[in-house]
Amino acid sequence: MHHLVHLPLATDQKGSTDKGVEFLSDRPLDRLPVPEAAIGQDEQDGKHPSGKVNDEPLSFHPRHRSYRTRDLYRRTLYLPDVHRALGTDHLTALGAYAHEHLNQPEGSPR
Repeated sequence: MHHLVHLPLATDQKGSTDKGVEFLSDRPLDRLPVPEAAIGQDEQDGKHPSGKVNDEPLSFHPRHRSYRTRDLYRRTLYLPDVHRALGTDHLTALGAYAHEHLNQPEGSPR
């Protein structure tokens, strides 16, 4: 969950930290480890469902497809510009992040 808010985003919105990044989930997002600066004043904390979507497949039968409704949780965060890049800059930023934070052997306690 930590990496969701720290991985570089593929966006060219540099200089626009006022534009939030919306996270959607089928589980509550209130336990997402978020830096204090990323939390908006009037934003939902993702603790309660903000709506429902009817997209969880129950049957793939060609004539009788059916779906189950599930809760949708929503949370908007205002991430700093250092997490934004586009094109090859984004790939370079992802590589640097992976090398620094994900370069642990499997089974590592981190």
